[in-house]
Amino acid sequence: MADLELEDCVIYLVAENDTHLDQKTADGPKNPAGKLVNDPIVISMGEGIVGSIAYNKRADIVTDTR
Repeated sequence: MADLELEDCVIYLVAENDTHLDQKTADGPKNPAGKLVNDPIVISMGEGIVGSIAYNKRADIVTDTR
């Protein structure tokens, strides 16, 4: 995270059936428990920024996430 100058980072893995993403770990100020995730979220493929990027299988730069 420091090398990329990021405040936080979340890792998702694509489910075996390619229908959704499972949150596996997170690090940063929003996750005070370290890298453990108490209530991992599931994102459908195509849902929101993260799901859309996974669905399209291409990186994107989001300058404003408000």
